[in-house]
Amino acid sequence: MDYGNNSTLNLYLNVCSISNKLNMVVKSSLNETFKNYGIQHQHWQILKILYFNEAYTPSQIADLMGITKPLLSRGVEHLEIHGLVERKMNNEDRRMVDLVITDKGKQYAEIGLKAVNKLPQLLEDSLTEEQLALSSLNENHFVIGSI
Repeated sequence: MDYGNNSTLNLYLNVCSISNKLNMVVKSSLNETFKNYGIQHQHWQILKILYFNEAYTPSQIADLMGITKPLLSRGVEHLEIHGLVERKMNNEDRRMVDLVITDKGKQYAEIGLKAVNKLPQLLEDSLTEEQLALSSLNENHFVIGSI
């Protein structure tokens, strides 16, 4: 990207600012949703992945989330303690372990999905008029990938 042009640099910085603000709103909204449940947004991300997929190995989930396996392991351990996920032996390779969401974990995942449905208004409320104008330039292609 050529930053020689001031307007290009300003656009880039505004997009980065919007992205950071959206990320903060998503995290804080999910953390607020789950504050009485003993989990945080990163735990919900694991639950969400397992909610939409029958079973995944810890390595697959770490890759999807873009985090290290040790960081994922701490999150999975927390979810296991709360009875939200279980480790099961992989049907195809007995040396591997799959993570499976429990019924209680499915309930928590659904709570998070309901909270995510409220995010568009929260996001809109958190942006300045200038940021809203920038985001609406391409609203047909606006996707929140990190939720």
